[in-house]
Amino acid sequence: MHHFNNKSNGIVITWEAAHQFSQLGYDVKVVTYGDERFSTPLPAKFNGLLDRVYEGDEIVIYPDSVVDNPLHASKVSRFLLAKPYILDGRQIQFAPNDFVFSYSKAVIDKPPYLTLVNPELLELKEKYAVKKENQVLLYFGKVRFGALDIRPLKSLINSFESCRILTRTQPAEVSELYAELARSSLLISFDPLTNLCLEATLLDTPVLISDPIFKTQYDDFNFKNHGFFYSPEGYQLAKKDVLKANQELKTHFSRQPEIVKSLAREMLAHFKSSPNNSNQEFLNYVNSTSKTFYEDSWNRFPIFNVLNFDFLLVYLAFCDWLNTYLFLRVFYRAIVRPIRWFKKVFCFASKPKKTGSFLSGKKYSAKTLQEKACLQLILRKK
Repeated sequence: MHHFNNKSNGIVITWEAAHQFSQLGYDVKVVTYGDERFSTPLPAKFNGLLDRVYEGDEIVIYPDSVVDNPLHASKVSRFLLAKPYILDGRQIQFAPNDFVFSYSKAVIDKPPYLTLVNPELLELKEKYAVKKENQVLLYFGKVRFGALDIRPLKSLINSFESCRILTRTQPAEVSELYAELARSSLLISFDPLTNLCLEATLLDTPVLISDPIFKTQYDDFNFKNHGFFYSPEGYQLAKKDVLKANQELKTHFSRQPEIVKSLAREMLAHFKSSPNNSNQEFLNYVNSTSKTFYEDSWNRFPIFNVLNFDFLLVYLAFCDWLNTYLFLRVFYRAIVRPIRWFKKVFCFASKPKKTGSFLSGKKYSAKTLQEKACLQLILRKK
């Protein structure tokens, strides 16, 4: 699996799954991949899972970011944390005997599920107990082209004294992110597929999910999503409902050991009778429903990752002009990247851009020129 990164719930959950299986007495080994530069310190409880050798006859559990079978395992399980295709447009190369389970009903609407909770989330409310401010947060993480509609939200946004923007890497520190969520009265998420929505509700901050593509699945989730709503009219009700979020998650967490145990038994039973035990009917269902969703609802283009304000400016400029964005991206990769590489190799230096800062007025609390520019673009959209 990916090197540990506490800013990605998907990565945290795959590590937590490995830990939970080991707690049941199974011999668990973790084989890591990916760019270690983006990793964060590994919690001590995971240390015993590393530095082990894959021997070739174990059940291998791949996260959905691995679409093939790089270890050439004969017994493969696949842990789907998001609907296939939407992350990068690639199809998972299922073998007929693969065992598949998903994180929740928002991924696949048929069991088995492994809806795990990062136990650190249960301590958020106590750890970040601060007084609420009259502030709204706008979160841009994994977003879709053509899914940005600001008009219904402007009146609600303007009712707050201050407004801040969050991206996948800003704030840089997780503690700063949670502090910002804790002091805010509302989070508006333009990312329909982020665990940040749950984390906000655990800090008593209701969440308006601007892109309702998963509304049906969230309404029928594996536990009740208290504090989620989808139109400005639901804000007052959500402020009361969100106070139930912590108890709901604690109740689900108490059932977690049995959920893990049940999934482990089902997975072992699948491979026990024969390593070639076919699962083709279910795999066909996963493939067909996922592809239909991607083509008909998701609009055939993978998510756009808003890593920082520069990426957000690109998204805001081209969110309704996908073909233009694709053309410019090809141009960038074909022309600009080689030029930047050439300059780097031959030590050509360029003066870094200054983001600058400014004193915010009453209405907006942006801390950099980039954030201010993004806010102005957002609120000027028709």
